[in-house]
Formats: sequence, C-alpha cells, structure tokens
Amino acid sequence: MPNMLPSLKDLPPIQFPTGQVVATPGALRLLAQHGISPHQLVSRHVRCDYGSVPAEDAAANNDALIHGGRVLSSYPVGGGRVWIITEWDHSLTSLILLAEY
Repeated sequence: MPNMLPSLKDLPPIQFPTGQVVATPGALRLLAQHGISPHQLVSRHVRCDYGSVPAEDAAANNDALIHGGRVLSSYPVGGGRVWIITEWDHSLTSLILLAEY
C-alpha cells in the first residue's frame, strides 16, 4: 500500500532549498518496490523531519541550517534504508543507499 502524505495545508513550511535532486538506481528501485515516491521523502527532509537519525545528527542538521553545512536524513524502507543528503551549499540533494555511497 502506498504511503500517503497529509494534504499540503497540513504540512509545515519548507525550511531549506534542495538544489538539484538526484537518486541512485538502488534507492529508486527500493522506493518503487514499496510504493513510495522519492518526493514523499524529500518533502519530509526539507521540512526537518529527518526520519530515524540519532538526536545528535538531528541537532547537527538544525545547526547546519543556521550556520551552513550539509543536512542528512535517513528513512527505513522495507528491509532497507534510504539516506537523503543535501550538500552544504544546497546545490544538490541525493537519495542513496549506503551500499551505493
């Protein structure tokens, strides 16, 4: 069953730009196998829902938004995990599997 996002009016505002969004073949394949659109995870990422990163990584993300730095999110998908990384200058956001990093 596909994951459903709340309506746009119920979402918090976007907190940072993504730049160009790219994804590895493995990440796209895993998401497709589980009926999840890459846009769903990117939407969470840019709204500071970092998924299942440790608290210290979430704090580092929030600090990066103030002082500059990369932003990292991690989302469990099936038996795997998709990571999203937005580069420090917000020029690029990548959806990856660790095996493809």
